[in-house]
Amino acid sequence: MRILSRPPQHGLAALAAVMLASCTVDVPALRTGDDAVDASDAGDVDVSDAADTTVEAEDAGETVDALDDGDAGDAGEADVSECPPGLANCDGTPGTCETSITSDSAHCGACRHDCLGGQCVDGKCRPVVLTIPGTHPYQLVLSSTDGTGDLYWTCETCEEFGVWKATSAFTAATGFAAVGVPGAKEFTTGIALGAFEVFWAESLTGEVRRIGKSGGTPWPMTTGSVPGTMEVATDGDHVYFSGANGKVSRVPTNVAGAPTEDLVTGLGSPRSVVLGSDRVYWGDSKAKKISRANKDGTGACDIATTSYAPWSIAFESPWVYWREGTDVYTEGRVMKARDECPSLEIVELATGQGGPRYLALYDDYVYYVILSGSIRRIPKAGGVSEELYMCSEQAHGIAVDDKAIYWTSWGAGKVYRLAHPL
Repeated sequence: MRILSRPPQHGLAALAAVMLASCTVDVPALRTGDDAVDASDAGDVDVSDAADTTVEAEDAGETVDALDDGDAGDAGEADVSECPPGLANCDGTPGTCETSITSDSAHCGACRHDCLGGQCVDGKCRPVVLTIPGTHPYQLVLSSTDGTGDLYWTCETCEEFGVWKATSAFTAATGFAAVGVPGAKEFTTGIALGAFEVFWAESLTGEVRRIGKSGGTPWPMTTGSVPGTMEVATDGDHVYFSGANGKVSRVPTNVAGAPTEDLVTGLGSPRSVVLGSDRVYWGDSKAKKISRANKDGTGACDIATTSYAPWSIAFESPWVYWREGTDVYTEGRVMKARDECPSLEIVELATGQGGPRYLALYDDYVYYVILSGSIRRIPKAGGVSEELYMCSEQAHGIAVDDKAIYWTSWGAGKVYRLAHPL
């Protein structure tokens, strides 16, 4: 961690780096039916018929029941005091060493550390993968963080469904919101959830669209938009959005046909947008700035100037976090700045993190992906950037809940779920 201005008043936390070498999950042969592709275990799941858009696992009950049995936070240290290496007493029976903590997916590395349907290899969990051929999963969002929520994601250049969905069982990927023009390869990008609706950006037309969480027909909330709208955020009353048109704008969520209200104009290319309780924050990839304004557009000001183009941002009072960089893998950083204009506390959490894509905040960590396929986290207070998983695929979006880390692979048409590490 490098302090670029006034240092914060807390110490550093250091973590040992973890590398999970393999980027594949062994799965059984897939059988193609009329409406779905079934797999006998919850491993790679392929969608061969996007028109019906469901993927189901026959034995989902066997592979994902552990979702209700606890999570990484409940994992106990294995009782290995009288057991050979790799074995533990996890059932509480005195004098037994019945559990292999190197291969038991319900007790991986420690008693009660469940891999949530993934394999346990050498005491480390591997991810479960949903594969949707012919798609490019982009950004994703969870309906809750307690491990029971649904997962929604956008699909860039998809011909049939712009938004996809998976339940907490994570055994099926379902096409959820049809594209506006079938076969048009729409560019759905940013996504946000309200209490009852899903909102997303369609960057090719510049529209912001919505659909009920229970499904139905999607419809545009904006008209006459300029192509390039990339990100959306909602506070329930409005949907805020930004893009290549140099504006940060909003539209009411519950007023059909309401005109778009431009909050801040004359910007470069405000690619990303997030909300605090009273403010809207954005990163301008052209001007290389992190900025904010009140939700009504007043009080616009610059928090920090960036070295590279900012790609994504997140807010957790009193800090703004962001990823910046280029697709040269050594050119990129994870940053944070105190929420003030201009910020007097700007901290470089990690450097050499090129290929920036999305980031997510959870507990004490900043989770983020690198385009090369590296899934990483770093303490919010600073410390060592830890690699959680690595695949040679184009990682893009990321979300985190109490049980797992989720991410999209844009290049491979996959969505991953990995149980939290010990």
